[in-house]
Amino acid sequence: MARRIIYTFVTLLVLFVAFYVTGVLAPAVYENEIEATFTDRPIDIWKNLTSLETISERKPDVVHVEQLSENYEAVTWRETLKNGQSRTFRVLDREAPSHFKVERFLSDDGVTGVWTYEMYEIENYTIVRVHEVSLNQNVWKRAWYTILGRSILLRREIKSLRVSLFDRLLYTR
Repeated sequence: MARRIIYTFVTLLVLFVAFYVTGVLAPAVYENEIEATFTDRPIDIWKNLTSLETISERKPDVVHVEQLSENYEAVTWRETLKNGQSRTFRVLDREAPSHFKVERFLSDDGVTGVWTYEMYEIENYTIVRVHEVSLNQNVWKRAWYTILGRSILLRREIKSLRVSLFDRLLYTR
């Protein structure tokens, strides 16, 4: 019985150390892009992507969105999350309906960065390309993202965009 407890403790300690070492060894800066095909028109994707009203519908972890600046050239907003943390964004560049660049410059979880969205239409489809350059200063979150796949934020973004566009279709009369 005592041996089983010791083995369990040692196993948990090894897993904890391995998780921590994974976070320490993973690079803090991450850069990648993902591309997805949508059947929606670029203007519909643009409206869904750039509207502050759709953020809390699009992102399941967001409870409240507060616009911090009224200036069209530098729209800034804060997303309050279900866990009480927040992240603050600003628009860096946009050219409707094909180019949108946003920066997360403050974040309670230690992840900041720039996400660039490019949209173009081919035949009856819209290709959405999301490019991410992020800095993850949180060792624990970096380890978690490394285990889940470093592109987790990109995949979440595409998934949330797909779900919100699909929900829009369901609830549009």
